[in-house]
Amino acid sequence: MPLGSQEEYNWGANANCYAFACNCPNPAVGNPPRTARPGVAALAPVLNNGNVAQLNAGVLANGSLLVQQLGGNPAALPLVPANSYLIAMLTSATGFHFLRRDELTRRWSWKDANHGTVKLNVMDFAHDHYVYINDANLNDILVANRGNYIWAYNQMNFQGFFAVVNGGFAVAG
Repeated sequence: MPLGSQEEYNWGANANCYAFACNCPNPAVGNPPRTARPGVAALAPVLNNGNVAQLNAGVLANGSLLVQQLGGNPAALPLVPANSYLIAMLTSATGFHFLRRDELTRRWSWKDANHGTVKLNVMDFAHDHYVYINDANLNDILVANRGNYIWAYNQMNFQGFFAVVNGGFAVAG
């Protein structure tokens, strides 16, 4: 039996991982309602949810002056500008996922889909217990040993970081 349990909290039923990362609890949605996507709020929607260049451009278009793309990788995190927080983008061939770092605790969290909750930890399969994602283990979870962790995104590839100004920005679906 694993030690601990999945820690999570409700952040509403209107926002997905991208909206959560951008701190937009109620993104504008189309008809029928759909998931928030990079670029939609700036009228430059991503055409392929797995295309990294389109996703990067979409995040930057939505955030405008409130977001900047940063270098670095999970083993060498970038410096975050003052009054901002860090988000990370993961992709697969057909989809994306975003995580957000709390700049005080240095822990990472994410939201599963519009209906999902915000998750605070993942199952470390090799050690049979839940662990928080933090700066020290981020590379292990996202890159080096991602198959050792049980969560919905362990087969996605890390693509990059963005700094988002505290308060976030509006996104849409």
